[in-house]
Amino acid sequence: EEICAVPGFDGILFGPGDFSHRIGKAGQLDVPEVVAARKRVGAACLRHGKFCMAAGLYAPFDDLIVLDLTRARAGPTAVRQFADWGADVIKIETPPGLNVSDGWGDNRNGPDFQNLHRNKRGFTLNLKDADGLKIFKQLVERSDVVAENYRPDVKFRLGIDYESLKKVNKKIILASISGFGQTGPYAKRPGFD
Repeated sequence: EEICAVPGFDGILFGPGDFSHRIGKAGQLDVPEVVAARKRVGAACLRHGKFCMAAGLYAPFDDLIVLDLTRARAGPTAVRQFADWGADVIKIETPPGLNVSDGWGDNRNGPDFQNLHRNKRGFTLNLKDADGLKIFKQLVERSDVVAENYRPDVKFRLGIDYESLKKVNKKIILASISGFGQTGPYAKRPGFD
């Protein structure tokens, strides 16, 4: 269970609904600053529809939109950090039937998949289809970060390399994760970690 926490108040953890389900120091919940902080943190949690770590008055990545194209282990783990800190992470999954795994073959309701993709929203989109790519680029227009862990040549084939995305959104950040780097003799080799 993710829990909202306000730094500076040792031992008090907050969650939607019952914000006081764990109390460290007696009486701290009645301090006016804590009561006000509980309301702000609770509003932030409810706004996102999820539990989130809150730094002071809001989650630090509260205003970021991240498109997650990652698969396997390293990418989803990295992007999960954005989600855990309040970013609106949209996991783009491969449509069923295209024989591409979005994980390690784990059941999407299994604990590993759920852990890797917690706090993320998601839907399927075929980036090899012109309509799917058009929808993806519409999402890029209003996003801050795109994270992917394809082999370097794949993003160029799909038209989702940095130069292509920058034409859609000048401020976009492309986070690329690869097993053997973006250039060099092994760049086109697949790798998971």
